[in-house]
This record gives sequence, structure tokens and C-alpha cells, in this order.
Amino acid sequence: MVSIAATAAMDTIGLSLSAQSVVFGLLGGFNLAAAGLVVFAMMFCVLGEEREQREARPLAEAAAACAAAAAALTVAVSFAGGRAGALMVLELVALGGLVLTVMALSQSKIVPAGAKADKTPELDGAIADHAAGHAAFSARLASMSRRESVS
Repeated sequence: MVSIAATAAMDTIGLSLSAQSVVFGLLGGFNLAAAGLVVFAMMFCVLGEEREQREARPLAEAAAACAAAAAALTVAVSFAGGRAGALMVLELVALGGLVLTVMALSQSKIVPAGAKADKTPELDGAIADHAAGHAAFSARLASMSRRESVS
């Protein structure tokens, strides 16, 4: 069980069973809020229109704030009780993952509602360069075949 070290730490601090239940309730609430917010942030980022894509980052930041609150509560209880356990590690890993998600959302580009998601300017440029290369090759080949037919 993940919470054995956390329960032992709270026993060491002197928290009653009802206070321990409140702490675990707060941890569960913060983690549930973080999970819900990150799910909606990812849905808005991937499936949303331009406005929803802009709103995805604040949702992910709120999820990271909830995970940070849960991690801070877990770290405070664990260090105060002298028992750093698996729950603290899991909370810190979850916080790190959400921070990486926020960083990824800050670097993502917002696709305007009228633009096609599968056609980007970079792709158009690559297609044009590829077509120009084929046209140049075809022109050289035609020129060489005309020279050979004339000779």
C-alpha cells in the first residue's frame, strides 16, 4: 500500500484518525481536480477550436497548481513525520508530468478555425519544393532526350 508511510508519518506527528481522513480527502480532491483539469486541457488542445485551444493552457496550469498543492501537503506531512514514502514520490512525479504538459502546451501553435489542421505552411513549402525538384528533373531529362534525338 502506498499510504502506509504517509499514515505512519501522520501517526508520528500526532494527527487523529479524523485529521488523517481530512488530509487524505484533501489529497484525493487535489489529485482528482488535477486529473479532470488536465483531461479537459488535452481535449481542448486537440479537439477544440481556436478559443478552446487558447484556454487549454490555463486549464493545464490549474491542474499543475492542484498537483503542486497535493505534493506540498504530502511532502510537508512526510518530512514532518520523518517518513518519505512512495506516496510522496508519486505526487512529485505527477507534478513533474503536469509541468511538462504545461510546457508542451505553451509551445503548441493554435490552429485558426478556418484553416485545415492537416495543411500547415511548412507542409505546403515542402510540397512546393518537392514539385519544383521533379519539374527540374523532368526538364533536364526532356532536354537530354531532345539532344540525343537530334544527334
